[in-house]
Amino acid sequence: MRWGETDVVEKSCNPQWTKTLPIDYEYGSEVYFYVSVYRRVKGIKDPQTLGGALFEVSDILGTKNHTKVKRLPKKGCVIASLEPVSNGDDDERLIFRFRLQAFSLKRGMLASEPNTYVELAKKKTTA
Repeated sequence: MRWGETDVVEKSCNPQWTKTLPIDYEYGSEVYFYVSVYRRVKGIKDPQTLGGALFEVSDILGTKNHTKVKRLPKKGCVIASLEPVSNGDDDERLIFRFRLQAFSLKRGMLASEPNTYVELAKKKTTA
């Protein structure tokens, strides 16, 4: 399920994004989200996929800096950081600030520095 999208970062092999989104998350539960990195090219309608990574919220929150790194299949990596901002309207809906960064997107992948953005998607879990 598509959840959010960042702004495009122009001509950067190491782009950074910050996005604040609500999550239906209860401490101890498993909530997954998928980060897809895309490249926009002038004159081409559809963006090119540079790769993606699956993250789990409690796995990130369980680290010292609330940060996790995942390698992209084609080259480079994505770093996801979560910062709890507030509880929102009720106790079960936490709002997090996502800080996402990609590294080394150019090496071997692209002829020039990319115009990149990230799309976030929630992964449905089965009970």
